[in-house]
Amino acid sequence: MMSKLDKFFRDTNLSSNTTAKVISIVFAIVFWIFVMDQVNPEIIKEFNNVKVEIVGIEQLNNEGLVLLNEEENFVKISVKGRRNDLLSFDENYLVITADIRGYQKGLNTVPIDKRILIDNVNIVDVSKSEIKIELDKIVSIPKVVEIERLGELSSGFEIDNFVQSKAEVIVTGPETFVNRVVSVRGEITTTGIENDYQTEVSLVPVDYEGNQVSGVELLESSVVYSFEVFKLRTVPIEVKVIGELLEEYVLVSINLNPTTVVIKGKADNVNKITKIETSVVDLTEKIETFDIDLNLVLPEGIDTPYLENAIKTNVKIEKLETKEFVFNVSEMPIINLNENLNIKITDKNNTVELTIKDIRSNLDTITRNDIELILDVSDLLPGEYMLPIEILAKKEIRELYINPETVELKILDTEE
Repeated sequence: MMSKLDKFFRDTNLSSNTTAKVISIVFAIVFWIFVMDQVNPEIIKEFNNVKVEIVGIEQLNNEGLVLLNEEENFVKISVKGRRNDLLSFDENYLVITADIRGYQKGLNTVPIDKRILIDNVNIVDVSKSEIKIELDKIVSIPKVVEIERLGELSSGFEIDNFVQSKAEVIVTGPETFVNRVVSVRGEITTTGIENDYQTEVSLVPVDYEGNQVSGVELLESSVVYSFEVFKLRTVPIEVKVIGELLEEYVLVSINLNPTTVVIKGKADNVNKITKIETSVVDLTEKIETFDIDLNLVLPEGIDTPYLENAIKTNVKIEKLETKEFVFNVSEMPIINLNENLNIKITDKNNTVELTIKDIRSNLDTITRNDIELILDVSDLLPGEYMLPIEILAKKEIRELYINPETVELKILDTEE
């Protein structure tokens, strides 16, 4: 072995000029280090949007707290290392976290923790060292359910007897958000509905202005809502009268207030009704006008939703009285007399007495001019007759009597 080394030194001449050769070797080594340092220099690399991961959310939720501001946080990171080390380095090697465990309700300042998953690379700068987080208590509060009906029913129909499966629904979430919820609302459209109705209505939490509140959850997202549909109809009111008035007294009128009523019920029932009767009015031995309050007798399943009071009723009763007029027989018009005939009144009575019988309020308006007595000689041939007197009244009169009822007369040819 030694002989081989000796031979190497002799061949390479290393044994001569030793100092110069050592200096050359040292210079070569330094030069190599310098070149290597320039080829793989130490550099800085920046990452502008590195997400800050929040740690401990689940633990806080278990403690009844929730992260209120859920927007993501980002920081700018600068790292330093050799060029070769940083060529393949990306933000996945960076672990930037904020541990929120142990913090309480309210606005908190949480420091940012940072570490790196690779050797020979260091973090030299972070744009911020802490973040602001707001924590809130998780609450569950019942809120009233409100169902809004949109649209219009068919004409003549009305809805009533509303039933919903829940009057309140539990709203869960951050206390700040839950407190904004004034009610839980749903909507249904009633346009064209004519029969009883039931549907499932989706619910939305809303604030005082009717805007939807985000960030909360409903224990139940819908309710079952139902109502009945009734038909409305206006019908006349009819008074049920029993008993008889005393002789010489008459029922002049029955005045109602109101005279009609709006009834409400299922369509099949309402369609059968043409009138509504009142409780009984007994006229037995009544001799004067009186007022009475009457109730309506309603069929089963029929209601009067807009009638607040009893039916005000005025029963007008008057006694029959008489009034007399005297007519001259010679003044009675003769009608339908043949032009070839003449007539001669032979009756011994020159006048006829007319008696009218009616209530005083009518008698006061009737005059002699409202009544005409007529002799109608249609189809009569020459001869003697007891001709009935016809009465022509221009106004309605209850009873009329004349005395005598006939006139004695003779019909003659014009030549006689």
